[in-house]
Parts: sequence; structure tokens; C-alpha cells
Amino acid sequence: MCKNNTCLISIAISILIAIALSIAFFVGVLPGVLALIIAFLVLASLSTLVIVLVKGYRDNWCLCDNGTCLIVGIAGTLFFGTIALAVTLTFGAILSAILIALVGFFTGLTFTNLIALLICVSKSSCGHKDC
Repeated sequence: MCKNNTCLISIAISILIAIALSIAFFVGVLPGVLALIIAFLVLASLSTLVIVLVKGYRDNWCLCDNGTCLIVGIAGTLFFGTIALAVTLTFGAILSAILIALVGFFTGLTFTNLIALLICVSKSSCGHKDC
């Protein structure tokens, strides 16, 4: 049976990330923040990929616990990110800030669940059954 306790924590952290990103966009300092976020995403994705490939990933409970929120985060990031790319975003516009907040929320959800999956895989390689 799946226990999905990390999803609630991820949602809370993602709300904070969304608020911070929308404020940074509204004020006009988002490009510098965005570069740090992209660097973090690349690092987290590569480290997860390396662990999964090296370990020969066999543990289903990590995907069971983190998979649903991870997939929702990825789908939301792709959906709202595509909309954000298709629309002209202007600094100081409320609708643009809301769109950036939605992209930030789903991106934060993806990040936090990717980290939770990475921690769970790391713990399972050491013999822990509880992630």
C-alpha cells in the first residue's frame, strides 16, 4: 500500500516557491533567480538518473510513494510552461505574475518530489524499508 506523506510537504514547499517566484517576476528580478533554478533542476535530474542507472532500480515503493505527485508536477510544469512561452509576459502585470506562480508551483512540486524520490532510492540502497 502506498503512503503518500511526502506529497503534502511538497505541496507546502511548492506554494512558498510559487509565491517567491511570482514576487520576483513582478518586481523584475526573475532572470537571475531562474538561472539558479535551472542549474538546480539539471543537477537533481542528473544525480537521480545516475543513481537509478547505477543501482539498477528495483524498488517499487519509492515510485509508489512519490510517483503520483511527481507525474502531476511534471505535467503541470509542461502545461503551464507551454502557456507561459506562448503568451507575452510583462513585468508588473498581475496575470503574468499568476501564470509565473502556477509554473513555479508545479516546478517546485517536481523538484521536491524528485528530491524525495532521490532520498528514497538512496535509503533503499542502504537497506532501509521506510522512505
